[in-house]
Formats: sequence, C-alpha cells, structure tokens
Amino acid sequence: MQKKMIVIVGVINDCNSDCLYCYMLATRRTKCELPRERISQLIQNCSTGFDEVEFCWHGGEPLLVGIDFYRLVIKEQERIATNQRVVFKNTIQTNGILLNDEWLQFFKKKNSTLA
Repeated sequence: MQKKMIVIVGVINDCNSDCLYCYMLATRRTKCELPRERISQLIQNCSTGFDEVEFCWHGGEPLLVGIDFYRLVIKEQERIATNQRVVFKNTIQTNGILLNDEWLQFFKKKNSTLA
C-alpha cells in the first residue's frame, strides 16, 4: 500500500487584496515569509517515509514570494525524488491577481495545479 501525505504550507502572511472576510488580516501586522533556506529541510522532513507527497502552497497570497521561490521548491523536490523515489505534487491556492504568462508557463512546464 502506498503511503501518501498532503502538506499545507503557509509561505507568506501578506496579501495583495484586502478582503474583509479574510482570517489572515489579524496576522498581517508583521510580514512573515517562509525562509528559502528552510525549503530543503521542509521537503525532506515531509517526504521521509512516504511514496507520494502533495504540497499545497498557501498564504496570504502565495504568489507574492515570487516565482524563484517555487523554482527552488521544484529543484529541491527533484533532487530528493531522485534519492528517495518519492513522487511530489504541488498546488497553489491563489487569488489569481498576479498570474501572468510567466507563471502560467511555469505551472504548465512543472505540471502544477492552481486552486
């Protein structure tokens, strides 16, 4: 039987929208972002012992961390997948405001999903 895990990761508490209903408003007094130097450790820790791991990148607005953040995520997942034989999947929960051709090509190339 395959072991699967879904990990929801809050990458940033900042947002480019001011929705009145948002529960994140209270946390946005101080901007917090997942440090890039922790990505490898996060992916490694979450994948140990699993055959498949799906990451849901969440925020605030997770696209605010920039496309290079997710390029690093994919690079680390590819490195770890080679060593551990684990399959990674990624989804991003976004409001879509920042989507442009560069983001869409990246998602298409890396077979990621928007939510």
